[in-house]
Amino acid sequence: MSKSNYIGLYILSGVLFVVGILLMFISYSMGEEISGQWLLNQEDGAGDTVKYMSLGQFYQNNFTFIGRTLFVFGLVVSIVTFFVSNLTKDKAEQ
Repeated sequence: MSKSNYIGLYILSGVLFVVGILLMFISYSMGEEISGQWLLNQEDGAGDTVKYMSLGQFYQNNFTFIGRTLFVFGLVVSIVTFFVSNLTKDKAEQ
């Protein structure tokens, strides 16, 4: 692989890392926003409190899970890219 491929992988892993952290930190507000939209779309203007809270928690957990997955995937890609680039550099120098 060329040096530009490694740089591209580092950029990709950095983007995944940052997006994962952002999703983990804004999961609460996103979950509340989506469940609030659900409440506004109810026909009679009032919704079940238990369903509202469970929807909020459901979306918060989903955003946290997706953020955690992207964070770990970005971390693994950067670590693997680092080791592969170092191993191929050593072989190229020999």
